Amino acid sequence: MQQRISPKATGNLHTRLKNQILQVFHRLFWSKQKNVLSLKGMRPISTKYQNIWPILMNCMYCSYITKKSVRDILNVFPHLMSFEGLQIEKAFEKLNPGYNTNSDLRQIFARGLLIEDDKHMNVHDDCVRGCLRIMAALTRRGIKQKSALQHKNVEDELAAPLIIWIEDTNESLGNLLAKYIAINIESGSFPPPHVVCKTGNYYLFMEGELIACGEDSVQAIDCLFKSFAVFGIGVPTALKKVHEFVEIIGYKLKFYSARLSVRRLTASFTESFKVENIM
Repeated sequence: MQQRISPKATGNLHTRLKNQILQVFHRLFWSKQKNVLSLKGMRPISTKYQNIWPILMNCMYCSYITKKSVRDILNVFPHLMSFEGLQIEKAFEKLNPGYNTNSDLRQIFARGLLIEDDKHMNVHDDCVRGCLRIMAALTRRGIKQKSALQHKNVEDELAAPLIIWIEDTNESLGNLLAKYIAINIESGSFPPPHVVCKTGNYYLFMEGELIACGEDSVQAIDCLFKSFAVFGIGVPTALKKVHEFVEIIGYKLKFYSARLSVRRLTASFTESFKVENIM
């Protein structure tokens, strides 16, 4: 005869399992905290990179489970701001084991130059212009035609979810960004994460924090797309289509999109790349 287990016994079993899980979690958490303390004592210089990286990856789990803000995470892991975004890219790879390490966004953005070829002519960087044209192809919405005088402002507005340009003036970047942050504070909230460019240098702007990404625009855009996963931030609505497109065609983390425009453009790019034997 099968022995029946009373509800009380079942409840006790669940309680024991829960306590065991909490004990394991407690040990794991405090082992991570020790690594955090050792990491904070390391200077983010190139000779320390090989030492920093394993400890950083061993600590990352601790930051995600506590749902910290970007500023809190960077206070604990300041090395994510070092090496021109390389640490963010490595963290993304660790979080996504299926990530295509051979992905080349430069190739994808170059192909983007061939579509919507009348868009963003005022953008001098080819890769940024290619990415913006991909965004335009994915987001064909009814923006009314404006005069040539207003055209640049319209395109700047369309580009803003991805990148903004700060005019080259004698004023320091720190002062200009302080003003930029102040304007957004007055509006009640920070804008979604995006890339900031000044005199050919690119930065990742996230919740008032600035991460230098060097002079490579592709590196900066790549860091932007990967930062959403690394910092646990939702992808802004205006970037969802291009982000999903890159996840499929570049990172190979997704194989299907529910969005028709993303599916069509993905199919077009995939067919073209197969002919050229790129992908």
